[in-house]
Amino acid sequence: MALRNSRISVAASAVDRSSQIGKFPALKARQPREGFVQFHLNGFEPGDPEIKNPAQRAVASGSSGPAPAEVDILVVGCGPAGLTLAAQLSAFADIKTCIVEQKPGPLLRGQADGVACRTMEMFEAFGFSERVLKEACWINETTFWKPDPAQPQNILRSGWVRDTEDGLSEFPHVVLNQARVHDFYLDIMRKSPSRLEPYYARRLLDLQIDPAGATAGKSFSGSNTLLKKFVREYMATSATISMTFASV
Repeated sequence: MALRNSRISVAASAVDRSSQIGKFPALKARQPREGFVQFHLNGFEPGDPEIKNPAQRAVASGSSGPAPAEVDILVVGCGPAGLTLAAQLSAFADIKTCIVEQKPGPLLRGQADGVACRTMEMFEAFGFSERVLKEACWINETTFWKPDPAQPQNILRSGWVRDTEDGLSEFPHVVLNQARVHDFYLDIMRKSPSRLEPYYARRLLDLQIDPAGATAGKSFSGSNTLLKKFVREYMATSATISMTFASV
């Protein structure tokens, strides 16, 4: 009985999702494609799920050759924050941006899959919110369960609440594997005026900042904590910055 109740709850959530479209004006024109019931049905697989052949889903990513010796802005790390910044900067071809990542390639499976409605608003600004909405699981409600007093081996639904309160955002709270969000950022960067691509398998070893334009600043290589503290010390200063990288 508990299993059947669970299935009923899942089915109701699916109906709720379609009924929620009227709540989000930006989504009214979006219609489900015939033949597609659910993406990532049997577990997440990297790449674009609309490409039928799994071997062709992965898009080649990454710049070849050495990282540039001089850049206007260096982004270290291809996490969500680094890719957000790099995607924004990639729109400006006159700003020489470089992004490096110590991993050998793009993220294949993520670990932070929840996407808040405010984050969806940011994705809308970048132009890929529709892609996220299409693949994601929409979290429209939170359901509460308790043991069945009459049959303790089963559970009963005791209540539910809306996940996102009315009027908070035109977008829902969704869940999508972090790797797909990274894919969308990389696609934006790849198609941008600067055609920005990450340099993978690169680790930052040393950073030197010269606020006077000559070799007079501090330099060291060490922990991320010390490095961040050192960079903050000179953030507001016009400076010459040089870095040393090593292939991983």
